[in-house]
Amino acid sequence: MIYILDYQRISQDIIEACGSIAIANILNIMKTALSLIQLIGPILCMVALAINFTKLMTNPEDKKYKASLKNCLIALVILFMVPLLINIAMSLTDESFNIAKCWNNAAEVVASEQNGEYVDTSTKPKQEIISTPETS
Repeated sequence: MIYILDYQRISQDIIEACGSIAIANILNIMKTALSLIQLIGPILCMVALAINFTKLMTNPEDKKYKASLKNCLIALVILFMVPLLINIAMSLTDESFNIAKCWNNAAEVVASEQNGEYVDTSTKPKQEIISTPETS
């Protein structure tokens, strides 16, 4: 029963901040996607940097490899810093904006939905959902 009360409290905060729980789920998906970009993006950029660096070592006179090396370094910094800056901004403005409050609490709502337990509120006896025909 504690799970349900906790879920209702969190859900009420999210409904007040976001307007609906669906928006909180969308923001949680966006937050997860940004975390994946922050993790996978720099790894792919480092692989591209290694490839461009080896191409530059084999042909140091070619200027296009120098430009692509510079572009990979810029992309590496951007892919790591943008999600980090978004999370910091949302954390600092938690009480100022509803979207920030929704962004920061969205993961708690999804977690409480998954950890919820069924509480029987009826005194009726349990019945089968699909009834089997009786054979004579």
